[in-house]
Order: sequence, then C-alpha cells, then structure tokens
Amino acid sequence: MLVADRFRHILEQSARVTPTFTRSEQSQFLRNLLSRTALAVESPYGKDSNDRCFKTESTFCHTFVFLYKSGYLDTTTGDRLGKAFSGALLLRLLLKSHEFVDFRPLRSVLPLDTPMGQVMHCWSRMFTACLLHYNLDVATAVRYVENIHTGAHRDWNAVEPELRAASVDDGLVANLRRVLVDGCPNYVNATSSEKNRRSFAEYGNHNSVYTNVEKTQKAVQKDFALC
Repeated sequence: MLVADRFRHILEQSARVTPTFTRSEQSQFLRNLLSRTALAVESPYGKDSNDRCFKTESTFCHTFVFLYKSGYLDTTTGDRLGKAFSGALLLRLLLKSHEFVDFRPLRSVLPLDTPMGQVMHCWSRMFTACLLHYNLDVATAVRYVENIHTGAHRDWNAVEPELRAASVDDGLVANLRRVLVDGCPNYVNATSSEKNRRSFAEYGNHNSVYTNVEKTQKAVQKDFALC
C-alpha cells in the first residue's frame, strides 16, 4: 500500500470514532481558545529555556502550514505544490480532513477502559488537529493537552511541604522540583540538520512495529494505563 493510501485508510478509520464540531461550534471554540503565548505563560511546567531546547535546520517546507492556512495560495498553486512535494500534499489532506475535529477531549484524562481502536485512532486524530491548529508547534500542543503530559496533575506546591516535613535532603528536593516543574533532562541544547531529518523520515518506524502490530498496540495501551 502506498504511503498516501495508508494515511487515507488511517484517517477514514479515525474519522468514524472522533468527535467533530459544527461550523458554529468551532467558531465559538476558537474565539475562546488560548493562544500560543497564553499557554506558555499560564503553564507552570516546562517553561521555554535555552538550557532545554531543540531546533531543526530551517527549510522552505516549514512555511507550508502557514501558506495553506493563510489562504494565500489559490487552488491551482496549491495543487502544483502538492505535486512537487508529497509532504505538502499530505499536509493539505490533513488540514482538510481535520478542519472540524473537536480536540477538547484531549484535556481530559483518558479512561483506562478506552478501546484500543480509540486510543490509536481517535486520540491521535484529535492531537493531529491540535497540532495543525497551533501550526505544528509541538510544545504548544502539549501545553494545550497539559494533564499527564506536562505534569499538570501534580501539585508541587502541595508536594514540597510534605517533603520538608519528612526532612528529605535539600538536594533531593531541588532535583525533584526540577523534574516536576522544569522538566528533564537538566540540560539539552541540540540541533538537527535537514539531512538528518530526511534520513529519519525515510527510515520511519522500525520494521517490528508493522510485523508485530498486536504487541505494538499492547505497548501503547500499557503506556496509557501507566499514566
């Protein structure tokens, strides 16, 4: 199966179990949705820092999401861009198919009895819609989801007094605060070249993901259960 056909198949499966907006519901939701800046300011966990950052080499393809969403490209030009680069075609397909996906449930804790199909398809479809809304800014999308993904379910202001009362070593308290508030690792400042990104994209998932689908699904389900 071609890559584009495989994505279409996944999208069709996901669409059947994913909540969607009407146009009026979407308009109301977007009017009240926090901006990238507001999410960064309001989230107490994982603040932007030069001590913990990662960036990729800037390329023309980074502009595609803005070009398509802005309406700057007419239909003919958009079609030509898609024919010239398969990534642009896929992005256009995703933008169209996720336009009215309701991704508000992402902010709720996933019930442990959620069927595997919904974990693999519904949740991933909602997160994709969230990513597309925030112009593929992963950090902002994760801040929107918050909950277990940013440690929002842990209250450091409640945890610290308990540790102090138990006479826990100051160094251990400081390290735990860093883990729960600042994030891990303690220091990372990395870059990736476009060549490296292309190599990663071409390699894709390890073959075992496709040869042992049942085991892969069980591993994903276990991750959600542990959260």
